[in-house]
Amino acid sequence: MPGWVEIIVRSIVAIILLYIVSKMIVKKPIGESSFFEFALLTSIVIIAAISATMLTIPSALAFTALFVWSAVTALIYYLSVKSAKFRVFLFGRGTPVIQGGKILEDALNKQHLTGDELMRKLRKKDVFQFADVEFALLETNGELNVLLKEDKKQAVARSSAKKNKQPETVVADGRILDQNLGNRGLNRDWLQTQLAKQDVSLESVFLAQIDANGDLYVDLFDDSLQQQDPVTIPLLKATLQKVQADLQLYSLDTDNPTAKAMFKKCAEEMNEAYLEIERDLR
Repeated sequence: MPGWVEIIVRSIVAIILLYIVSKMIVKKPIGESSFFEFALLTSIVIIAAISATMLTIPSALAFTALFVWSAVTALIYYLSVKSAKFRVFLFGRGTPVIQGGKILEDALNKQHLTGDELMRKLRKKDVFQFADVEFALLETNGELNVLLKEDKKQAVARSSAKKNKQPETVVADGRILDQNLGNRGLNRDWLQTQLAKQDVSLESVFLAQIDANGDLYVDLFDDSLQQQDPVTIPLLKATLQKVQADLQLYSLDTDNPTAKAMFKKCAEEMNEAYLEIERDLR
C-alpha cells in the first residue's frame, strides 16, 4: 500500500476513534475540565495523530495504544462519577484562597498563584477590590468562584450606573508598586503613613489596595494579626459635622450681622459638602 494511502486510511480510522471516545468521555467543555482531565484528553489526541502519520509504527500497535488510553480514560471518568473519594483523589477539590475576608497566602503558594494572578481572576468576576470578598474558591480547573460581603453586593450591582475610580493595587506579594501609587498622585511616604495609622509594618503586608474613596485596605502575610479598618471617610464626615456645629455656634455668639451671615453661609456649605459625600457613598 502506498504511504499516502496508508496515511489517509489511518487518519480516517483515528478520526472515527476520536469521535467515539469524545462521545464516551467528554461531557463538558474543555475549559471546565481539570488539568489532569485536560492532560488525558491531550495525550489521546497526540497518540491519534502519531498513529495516523508515523508509518514506521505498525498500525496494530499504534491503534492498540490509542484504544488502551481511551479505555483507561473512560474507566477513570466512570469511576470518578461513581465514587466521590476516587474523584477527589484523582482530580482534587476546590481550594479556598479567601476566607472570612482574608487572603490565604499558604493556599495561594500551594496552587502556585501570585497576588497579581489572584487579582486578575477577581477582575474576571467584576470584583476589583479584594476587600469586598468574603469567600473565594479556586476550582480544580483554575476558575475562581467568589462570594461578596453582604454590604458589597448591592454596591457592585449599582457600579454600572456610577463612575468610580478604579481601585489601585499598591502592594502585591509584599512589593510596593510605585507606578500605581503615582497614578493616584501618592508616594511611599503616604503609604508608610497610612500603614502606621493601621499599626501595620510594610514587611507584614501581602497585598494592599487604595479604593475609590482613597482608603487603604491591606491583607497581611500572617492572617492571625488584626489590622484597623480604614477611617478616612468616617473621619472626614465627623470633621465636617464638627466644623458645621462650630460655625453655627459662632453665628449665634456674634452680634455682628456681617459675621453672623458669613458663619451661617459657611455652615450651610459644610452641610452641603457632608450631604454630597453621603450621596456619593450610596
